Amino acid sequence: CIDSPLSSMKKFGLPSLDKDTKFLNYTPRSTTLLLNDTDIATAADVGVTTIKELASADLYRILKLRGFDYPGIIAREIRNVCYLRAISLAFVKKCSIKELQDSFFHQFFFREAGHSANDETSAISCGRGGNSNPCDAGDWDGCTPIPGLAEVDVHGLGNVAVPQIKHNVSSVVEELFCRQIPRSRCY
Repeated sequence: CIDSPLSSMKKFGLPSLDKDTKFLNYTPRSTTLLLNDTDIATAADVGVTTIKELASADLYRILKLRGFDYPGIIAREIRNVCYLRAISLAFVKKCSIKELQDSFFHQFFFREAGHSANDETSAISCGRGGNSNPCDAGDWDGCTPIPGLAEVDVHGLGNVAVPQIKHNVSSVVEELFCRQIPRSRCY
């Protein structure tokens, strides 16, 4: 469910297999939390408590979760927030209930999950110095790499490091199953 709390973001590991594809020593599956209690509290401090809220967080919330606060003030950082946001965006895109006209939606979804049809990074022209204006809430998302820039000027924060990796979460999204609870029927 896209309204699930961030604490429900977990990674499951299957038991190991030996050469004969049999379970190795009957090892149990493992569960790893993607966010610890401190990370969940940090996200809650900026008003992000669900997967949907992380996916729709604005520039300033994402930057605060990355550790950038007012100039000279360092905020608590969630180290993998851009990866988690990429998963959240893909999860919301996959699991949002939409009225679709064609029935072939799922056939083509996995190929495009985690990838954009057009290159968003080339359109970002803010914060480059010179005559360009500092980035504002609608200009950049705080996680998308900007080719050729290591830092970008963000309005009110100053220079902020630009992530250099665009996370491809298509393999993670393929393994996600959406839980949709239909509403009661009206008679």
